[in-house]
Amino acid sequence: MSVEPETLPVINVEPLFEDNPAARNPIDETMGNACATCAGFVVVGLPQSTRPEHDQIKKLLSVFDLPQPLLDGIGKKEMRSESKRSFRGYVARRNCGFAYNEIFDIGPEPPVSGPPINNIEVLIESNAWPAREPAPGWRDQMINQYKQMEDFGIRLVGCLARYLGVDETAAAARYQNSNSTFRLLKYPERPTGIEIRGEKDAMRAHHGRKYPLIGSEHTDNGGLTLLWQDQPGLQFQSPAGDWLDVPDIPDSFSILVGESLQSQSSNRIIATPHRILGRSQVRHSMVFFLEPNLFSSIRAFSKDSNEETPVDEDTYAASMLETLRKTGRA
Repeated sequence: MSVEPETLPVINVEPLFEDNPAARNPIDETMGNACATCAGFVVVGLPQSTRPEHDQIKKLLSVFDLPQPLLDGIGKKEMRSESKRSFRGYVARRNCGFAYNEIFDIGPEPPVSGPPINNIEVLIESNAWPAREPAPGWRDQMINQYKQMEDFGIRLVGCLARYLGVDETAAAARYQNSNSTFRLLKYPERPTGIEIRGEKDAMRAHHGRKYPLIGSEHTDNGGLTLLWQDQPGLQFQSPAGDWLDVPDIPDSFSILVGESLQSQSSNRIIATPHRILGRSQVRHSMVFFLEPNLFSSIRAFSKDSNEETPVDEDTYAASMLETLRKTGRA
């Protein structure tokens, strides 16, 4: 009987950025096996352009240092009922919500287009930039980091496509020019009395200790989630049901599988259940949600390099709108 590891596999992805296709083969296999046994993995060895230095990360996260009125001015509908924004901008989740945190989201700059289906405009929003930059050059750095993370995410899709034995070029094309999201997060120390999804003072036991839950258990909708954290707390649930700690490694990113990639892989790769446990101090993270482009299919990848373009109602955009309708957001 196999034994589940205590933490997730750590994979050095430096060969993915070299001109040596043969060096990628072991990485493809390792990534696929990690998804099968642990529902995800951790990567190290990223180039500096993808993995920003400490001062650069601090600059990105300085958006949370802006005066509250500036942040409220770009608030989403989740926080301000009068706002017309659902996906781009700022939210402070304080009680009874999905998590206890603050988030700031951007998407592609400028926004992408989508198929001509009803309510497509709900998915396509321009970015909501604060009226004042928190630091000189902050906006440009945000846009550049989005592009770097998108490029890396598509490389990972290629790895998993090769592992699955499907056409790498066609699989990667489904994720190019997407409506993905780059998110900054701040988790203040959680006070007592807070409800997470209706659960008051939610706690979770792990390795004989109890920790405050600050991000409830869930899976993501998209293809891959790339996440950096400044301290431990993120956990993945393995297919065997065990909660695995993401190891605290400097300059690393954890990689989670989303529901769309699960569908595209014919369920050979399963979406990653995950949660965040608090550690009695302020926590920050950066997350890139790589999504299929709005015109692409979420049906199984093909071995054919010339995939047919799906009809509008079979696109990722239609799938997302259906999800929003079911949850009352569209």
